[in-house]
Amino acid sequence: MNYNKLVEQYFFQAEHVGTLDDSQPYTIMCRMGDKQHGASFDLYLSCNQAGDIQAARFQAYGNPYLIAGLEWLCARMQGTSIHVHPQGDYQEIVSLFAIPRTQYPVAVLIERGYNNAVEKMIERLQQ
Repeated sequence: MNYNKLVEQYFFQAEHVGTLDDSQPYTIMCRMGDKQHGASFDLYLSCNQAGDIQAARFQAYGNPYLIAGLEWLCARMQGTSIHVHPQGDYQEIVSLFAIPRTQYPVAVLIERGYNNAVEKMIERLQQ
């Protein structure tokens, strides 16, 4: 399969792979997908009390589109306020990475995980 340069860049230069300790007060983990269906990931966010995202990490099992999409998402989120999220949707991911129609579910899964993580972090900040 041929991947565009952006997929290759984010896949081979992933800097946000890893975990965060979600037992900390302003850190969450969101689990999405199912390895049996070929795509799953854990998305971690850590904020300060004001909601500034200090770290975004992921662990994933899936194809290069999933890994690249999650790396792009984490790079995009880190250093921003949780309160400006969510922004964008699966169609933006499909377009950026030139994802073929048969792989659209990967982009939808990333969007669902992103939205769930943002919602979970906002809830955590309100506690």
